[in-house]
Amino acid sequence: MENLEYLAKKGESLKRNKNLEALQVFFSQKELSTLSKRSIAIVGTNGKTSTASHIFEYLKNPLRKNVVKFTSPHLVQVNERIESNTGYIHDSELINYIEEVKRFEEKEKLVLGYFESLFLVSCKYFLDLDSDFFVVEAGIGGRLDTTSIINSETVVLTNVGLDHTDILGESIDEILKEKIHISNRVKKLFVGELFDTSYIKFIKAELDLDSASYNAPCLASNNSPDLGEPYMGDSEFLDFRNRNIHLARRVIYDKFGSINYPLPSTSPPLSVEVPGRFHVINSDPNKLKIVDGAHNGGATSSFLLALDYVLGDNLPSKIECFLGIKNEKDYQGIIDALAAFSWIDISLLHRDTFRGQLEPSIIAQYLTNLGVKFKYASLEDFHSYNDPSILLGSLYLVGEYIKEFR
Repeated sequence: MENLEYLAKKGESLKRNKNLEALQVFFSQKELSTLSKRSIAIVGTNGKTSTASHIFEYLKNPLRKNVVKFTSPHLVQVNERIESNTGYIHDSELINYIEEVKRFEEKEKLVLGYFESLFLVSCKYFLDLDSDFFVVEAGIGGRLDTTSIINSETVVLTNVGLDHTDILGESIDEILKEKIHISNRVKKLFVGELFDTSYIKFIKAELDLDSASYNAPCLASNNSPDLGEPYMGDSEFLDFRNRNIHLARRVIYDKFGSINYPLPSTSPPLSVEVPGRFHVINSDPNKLKIVDGAHNGGATSSFLLALDYVLGDNLPSKIECFLGIKNEKDYQGIIDALAAFSWIDISLLHRDTFRGQLEPSIIAQYLTNLGVKFKYASLEDFHSYNDPSILLGSLYLVGEYIKEFR
């Protein structure tokens, strides 16, 4: 367990990577080529983990492909970040790979972060399994993200919003540019949701790609063959609940030319549970209890719209939102999104509820300035709350709740 303690001491950092070329030395040129050709890189502001999970499940179950998936963050155990057909990576395997990374650090005189180390572990795990596909969720941005070292030929862009503006830039243009440059060998770029179609032209110009006008368009390199018309299903399938599923389907369609297994048009074709996303603790509308890791304004709005849509006439007149937000997140965007829904009341979680929590008094001041009433509460209060309630603001917060109460 010494190596797991060594990893834990590194801490979690989302600062952009400065060791990209040095990290590539960890692999042979043949390994880098394999990683590039077989990987599917997922970038975007929201929906990365959900999209990655659906692609992973499509490949693993109906198509019987061997797949490794790398996502972040984890909720309870670090093993959750690296998954194959047989489940999460075993402790013994994780420990051995961390030892390999540790030797690499010592040899190259590097000090790697938590995310960097785990990504190298996932790459070696994938290579040793000789899997067919490697589904990789980017950490932050793209161009200088650790995952960019493998230069994936296939890239999936879920959407673009204002998040990590202190690192990626303060405009959509700047953030989009950072994300699409996750790889310098892009052959296929799948785009899920862009609120302005002019950004398709922007992407084409940046990456020298041709475009096709689908709801989940595929931008193919100039030398790629035409993809043909993808399976679209009924229009209802494309509601906001299923954007990530549709995008995953589009990737699968491209990879295999057709989808020859049942795919209902108005409901998810696979029951894919994504940890910490719309996790229902109690489905009784009178005692509703849901946790979700929404951590920016866009994700918060999408969650609340989904809640409204799913519950319909059973939507309670009031739902208590127990809120905790991580440092460096757009707390104003989250609050603005919550304030737009009249049936939401807010309970701010006490300080030190979870690691890296934003000081509640900062949020309290913003709420006061907006004239929004609130009260303070604890995780125990949320757990024991018998009326409709939700827990929002951070996946780290959701993880803390699951560890303590589930």
